[in-house]
Amino acid sequence: MNPFGARLPAFSLPILAVLLASISGVEASQTAAKPNIILILADDLGYGELGCYGGKDAPTPNLDAMAKAGARFTSGYVTCPVCSPTRAALLTGKYQHRFGHENNIAQSWELEHPELMGLPVEEKTIADRLRATGYRTACIGKWHLGAHQNFHPQQRGFDEFFGFLEGGRAYLSDDHPGNFYFKSTPPFKPVHFKEAGKSPILRGHEVVAEEEYLTDAFTREALRFVDEKPQQPFFLYLAYNAVHTPITPCPRWEEKLRHIENPVRRTVASMMAAMDEDIGKLREHLRERGLAENTLLIFLSDNGGSPGGHQTSVDPSCANYSLNTPLRGYKGECWEGGIRIPYIVEWPAKIPGGITFEEPASSLDIVPTLLAAAGAPPPEKTDGVDITPFLSGAKTGAIHETLFWRYHTFKAVRKGRMKLVKERNGKDQLFDLTADLTESKDLAADRPDVLAELNRDLETWEREMSPPRWNQTRPLRPDGRPLFGNLLSNGNMEEAQPRGIWPAAWYHSESGVQWSTEKCVSGRHSLHISENAAGKQQIGQWRSVAGKATPGIRYRLQWMWHHTQSSNITAHLRFFDGSGKFIEQKSAAASGSNDGFEPQRLDADAPANAATVDVVFTRAADGAGRVWIDDVDFSDQP
Repeated sequence: MNPFGARLPAFSLPILAVLLASISGVEASQTAAKPNIILILADDLGYGELGCYGGKDAPTPNLDAMAKAGARFTSGYVTCPVCSPTRAALLTGKYQHRFGHENNIAQSWELEHPELMGLPVEEKTIADRLRATGYRTACIGKWHLGAHQNFHPQQRGFDEFFGFLEGGRAYLSDDHPGNFYFKSTPPFKPVHFKEAGKSPILRGHEVVAEEEYLTDAFTREALRFVDEKPQQPFFLYLAYNAVHTPITPCPRWEEKLRHIENPVRRTVASMMAAMDEDIGKLREHLRERGLAENTLLIFLSDNGGSPGGHQTSVDPSCANYSLNTPLRGYKGECWEGGIRIPYIVEWPAKIPGGITFEEPASSLDIVPTLLAAAGAPPPEKTDGVDITPFLSGAKTGAIHETLFWRYHTFKAVRKGRMKLVKERNGKDQLFDLTADLTESKDLAADRPDVLAELNRDLETWEREMSPPRWNQTRPLRPDGRPLFGNLLSNGNMEEAQPRGIWPAAWYHSESGVQWSTEKCVSGRHSLHISENAAGKQQIGQWRSVAGKATPGIRYRLQWMWHHTQSSNITAHLRFFDGSGKFIEQKSAAASGSNDGFEPQRLDADAPANAATVDVVFTRAADGAGRVWIDDVDFSDQP
């Protein structure tokens, strides 16, 4: 058949041969070209919401079509049941536990040291690696890997950024009256979004005023990015915040979904429908520009659906904001409902359509898969696997022998069809996920051999991992204590017993020191030091246990004191070397009136050979009057 639609004369045949060879060469070149890559992340989207995963409330024809054109994973997992740790693993291809990004990050205005809480700067992201091979890169949407400038996306491999740095923000402009956490029905009052204005939309580092519904705004920016520099391959990380709180309806979809009676479910469905509609616009945009064939498109959620039924704000009949049907559990838990997510991959040039892949796959696999697709060097260390050969049919069988989880009160292991779940203060549970997807039949008593094997695997894995670098709001030391916080327990005396039982963190002299309920700053107790007999000096009336000291770090002692007469109480910070030999001390006498509890402070820098430090309060000779000490805080400073 004539490809040009008209009959050509015989003398044109040599020319036609040249043209066809040329066209063939262009097609071969395009096929061999680096693919464009789009990684789409939904937020708190449950396993059972999309039509291709059995969902019925929200229309999701575009994601359903993407699954039909590519591969749908029925056992797709993320590495954590909450937002930030999942994203850390997603963009590095490593368990987030390897570099201490184990816990979530609260909003930046709630953090004590935001400069220390974010994806560690020594970790390379997929954007770093792809940009090094010639890709242009953009992050559009929710970041949640550190709000401090140290962790800004444009410091982490992305050429462009449009979105917000925090864990959540309003979908509408900050002053819009429609900003709600939940918009419920009587007698349940709507709860307004209290954080408006605290999580601005940024273009790069500049704050911008955004008037569009946020899902639509992110899609608008994604389409703009696709159209820039068409000759250069691109990597787009499109991180929607839908369907994360605040539960804010998309106006054009809310009216279409009036048949859903529960207002929260209707709102969530409108948010899903808007996101699906916008993903359809993106796929159509690629087709119109001839980019769809060689664009690798991946969609997944960062964790399972969040539990609902908060009786002060939504109807109790709403069991979940986003449904994880038929799985057990929710966001924040290591049951399947918290970690198994919708996971779809489409790449027409390489992956046949209509695939349903049942073997476990992980978000850890995305980095090695993208690098292999781009012809980039593999990462030096990864916990993931290039899944392309499994989807193309070049490889068969399981992608992973074992997958692990550790978050908050949960630990879990999946090995083949068996899964171990450990919950703090609970007994170990064992499930056969092939026969029992709902995790309802505990087999621990029936299969002690498997239980023991999975526990051994977990112990081996944990030995390779690092301790968390922070809890949700404070940096932590390797032993779990706050990095910049109180180094002594019971500084507020609340563990004290009036009858003289002392906490383990403090030593005291044999006489003259006792707990008091007579005066205190707050709570139940303070430390009471009675009057000294004339000429008698009591040294070390109150001394802490020694703690580890870091040379060059500044230590700060703060306390409150009250006295009945002129008195002399001196505080000391004492430093010792590794053999326990005293090096030096810094001292300060308490001062102030006796009108009430007065704040005191003492700072000291640890000397170069310091190994330990302790706190001592001493009473001078002939000390008259009684003294009360409370709210002792001993901390290291940033």
